[in-house]
Amino acid sequence: MKKVFLFLIAFTTLFSKHAIVFVHLGREIPSYVQTAIDQAALFNKACPIYFVGNSKPVLMMQRRPQAENVTLVAMEKLQFATEHRNFVKRAKLNRRFRGGFWLYATQRFFVLADLMRAKQLENVFQVESDNMIYVDFSKLLPVFEKNYPHIGATFDDDLRCVPSVVYFKNAEAAEHLRSEMLNNALRGMHDMRSIAKYRFGTGKARIKMLPIFPTSYARNEDVRSPKGRKPRSTAPYHQHFHEFGSIFDACALGHYLGGEDPRNGSKGTGFINETSIFIASNGQYTWEHDEEGRKIPYLHYRGEKIRINNLHIHAKNLQNFRSR
Repeated sequence: MKKVFLFLIAFTTLFSKHAIVFVHLGREIPSYVQTAIDQAALFNKACPIYFVGNSKPVLMMQRRPQAENVTLVAMEKLQFATEHRNFVKRAKLNRRFRGGFWLYATQRFFVLADLMRAKQLENVFQVESDNMIYVDFSKLLPVFEKNYPHIGATFDDDLRCVPSVVYFKNAEAAEHLRSEMLNNALRGMHDMRSIAKYRFGTGKARIKMLPIFPTSYARNEDVRSPKGRKPRSTAPYHQHFHEFGSIFDACALGHYLGGEDPRNGSKGTGFINETSIFIASNGQYTWEHDEEGRKIPYLHYRGEKIRINNLHIHAKNLQNFRSR
């Protein structure tokens, strides 16, 4: 019976309409990354999940059993596009801070574009490696296909995309963003600012926001960050909320429920990021079990109960937020 089950997973994965991709570059892969992959696989059993990293740490990961639908890929085995090679040689990003954090965070989108082209992937969900997924993306795919013809991403204000979850329709969409990111990286701009700039520039008609709060929040709150920044419009931050019936976390929820990365300070649970226009303390939160016994987080706001699709666990204590 087990062999039949594994065959069915392999068969459905082979013909899946979508994929999940994690990219984590550098000399080491933190242990929490495996937790994020396992969590995504728990909710997405029939979806191909790719993890791309540098060859040596990927080799170490191969020693641990992975879910049947998880494929580990060494970045060095990908064929780099010209833009990717130019990025590696010429990007003016900080290559020293935390072992090249800003360089690698931006480079992952070049790696992603190369992977999508090589594997001919469509409907790709890029998930940051400190995010916990609580949804089967196949159930949301019709909403993405209807409303996001190119890219959908999580923003926490107009000037910053925190790319917790980024949807790419196809390789062409990823490559169009890559061109903008290369130009910006040559001037020292990292991924979060670069994607935000793309939204107001060459990508104006190509990138749309994913809902980070319900429509009622925009009606009832003075939507601004603790620093006082107001978005040009609140509408993009809750667009398509009713079709999704859920929200995505750019980082506000993960910050509030899990705290800040200890390397940045000692701020624990209840932390409110000063740049986020969504103030997580305006809601309450519960965990409930689904029909398979998996724990799922919910936001409660003014009588509404709203499913949360992901949590961006900035403190990196992902084990505390597992569904099982």
